[in-house]
Amino acid sequence: MVEAESMILRAGHVQCRSFADQAGSSGKDGELAPSSAEDRFADLDPTQEYSKAQLAHYAPDPEKHKRFLPRLSRKERGSYALPEVEEEFLEEAQAYPRIPSNVPLYNLSDVVPEIYEMRSDLLAQVVAAKDRMPDKSIAEVIDALGLVPEEAPAPTGRPILQWESTLVLATGVNASHPSNWKARCRVYLRDLQREAGLSEEAARHIARIAGARYNPGTGRLLLTCDRHADREANRTVILQQIHDLVEEGKRAFPLEQAQATAEQ
Repeated sequence: MVEAESMILRAGHVQCRSFADQAGSSGKDGELAPSSAEDRFADLDPTQEYSKAQLAHYAPDPEKHKRFLPRLSRKERGSYALPEVEEEFLEEAQAYPRIPSNVPLYNLSDVVPEIYEMRSDLLAQVVAAKDRMPDKSIAEVIDALGLVPEEAPAPTGRPILQWESTLVLATGVNASHPSNWKARCRVYLRDLQREAGLSEEAARHIARIAGARYNPGTGRLLLTCDRHADREANRTVILQQIHDLVEEGKRAFPLEQAQATAEQ
């Protein structure tokens, strides 16, 4: 018989205990089907009673709690003054390296050497070069090693796209808050007309087909996208929408045609 986990509702609480699953969980050819609850409840104390919120918080179901865990009350969260909590804290403290009392906190390289390990080979190279050239500054050492990056070319124009994003920090299981996915972009239609080389008629055509996304009072387009569960993917969609608007304006009212009409 295979050990499985069951939940017994009693007086508004849930108690987890092991039992021999003899019926109702058989698979093909009489084989017992694996229980997903057994993995979720493995770390819970079978002798302790849990409320429904505690059970969902400490052993969440990925299908039911994809983004948020249930909020626990102050009583359900427990207290750090409980003996079992203090015992767990002391057990965890024993796993950390012990620092002698006669060693100052600003000189722990000999006592806890792992906190002074180099983060990368490049950093180790710079530190070794600095030891060989103690009279030089860090900037001079980096210059001597030939690590000075090439200057990026200056931008040819000023940025006209104003991006707006939201960051929501929330407790979840395996997904971020949906507000973090959304991408929002504002652009003045005059700036877009100047950068893309659009005629006056093409700019008015873009304003018409943009509809409510264009604010005639401010002269700006507002484009938002939360189609994908990734902010950069939604930014790509907005950039493609701006490109499509520009191409549609050029197709409907080419700049050469507008200039020819103005000359006549």
